[in-house]
Amino acid sequence: MVRTKIKTFAQGSVGSSGGRGSGYPCPPYKIIILDEADSMTEAAQAALRRIMETYSSVTRFCLVCNYVSRIIDPLASRCSKFRFKPLSTASIKARLAHICEQEETNATEEAIDALVSVSGGDMRKCINYLQLSSKLFRGRALEAASILELAGLPPAELIDSIWAAVRSGSFASIETQVEIARSSAIAIGVILVELHRTCVDADDLSDLMKAKICAKIAAADKALIDGADEHLQVYERGVGV
Repeated sequence: MVRTKIKTFAQGSVGSSGGRGSGYPCPPYKIIILDEADSMTEAAQAALRRIMETYSSVTRFCLVCNYVSRIIDPLASRCSKFRFKPLSTASIKARLAHICEQEETNATEEAIDALVSVSGGDMRKCINYLQLSSKLFRGRALEAASILELAGLPPAELIDSIWAAVRSGSFASIETQVEIARSSAIAIGVILVELHRTCVDADDLSDLMKAKICAKIAAADKALIDGADEHLQVYERGVGV
């Protein structure tokens, strides 16, 4: 793709006439937009780097990606970086309310808050969850528990129970909550993310205590990535905290 289609298009010259009926002069270069550029292999990115250098006088490139760290340094150094912040909560809620009104979808305020929470500021993900949940729970009002279940997130009550067990320091309480989480078939990695969020939002913990707890959570997450047993990690880290 890079060495054929992109190269062929990039090396073509640019006409000087204006656009059809636009009344504006044609810019002296073409634009190639590569969406999800961070999914390209290193070999493809290296080939693209050569093309960018050779045909920069007639072609400009716009690389759209979620993780700039996956773009090789020689390619990233030739680009101006523009970082976009997540959408504000108010903007997402307003748009979701408009969609629900137009689609005649009944969603509670808690469900809208859950959609905003699971999306992380991603409007596309938010709309996808809304569409899936409206089809799955057709004829019923959308509730927060349904949204969390669809997104594969643990219910807030489970996270609160695990957090309370960890703070109690009782191994029996931690064991009970871990078995409940195990029976609910929720990935431990997802539970760790929610525990991290709960820890950061806790008002009765000092910054030092939060840092130590987050370090334990990070160690457990790293162990899971390396292939460690999920439930053993929860037991060990929970008692350690």
